[in-house]
Amino acid sequence: MTEANAPTGERVPADVGTLHELSMVMDRMVRRHVEAVGARLRKLGFDDISPAHALMLQNIGTSGVSVRNLMERGAYNGTNLSYCLKNLLEAGYISRGQSAQDRRSASIRLTDKGTDLCERLRELSGSAAALVVRSPGDARDLDAAWRTARRLEVGWTLVTRGDDVVI
Repeated sequence: MTEANAPTGERVPADVGTLHELSMVMDRMVRRHVEAVGARLRKLGFDDISPAHALMLQNIGTSGVSVRNLMERGAYNGTNLSYCLKNLLEAGYISRGQSAQDRRSASIRLTDKGTDLCERLRELSGSAAALVVRSPGDARDLDAAWRTARRLEVGWTLVTRGDDVVI
């Protein structure tokens, strides 16, 4: 039973071993995802972009984003992000301009080439989803997994900031 399922505020202790194993599975899952993106890139003939760069394009999304917001969305530090954006710009996957709201802030947008690649990678996600979700129960499980992973992300963020908060 999770804390959300506990009756009237009763706190249910987390199984630390399960949380540790979940973190390990999630780490392996991310690595497998990056490998799958790399295989898809090779199959599609995109040899001028790495899987990490392709995933960054997906983080940029169709509406564009400021560099600061992109850094907050992904696990990028400033130097790594600048290097990646420079490579994506030179390869023609993104365009860069000033933000309309704040001229000190750079705005990043996908080019047609970047949008095309993201659409092709969405097909890969659809294929993976079809392997995982085969029934309404599977869809509910996937949703519950997402919500749990998101709570863990928030929790680890609070811990790294030094906040002493109960999730």
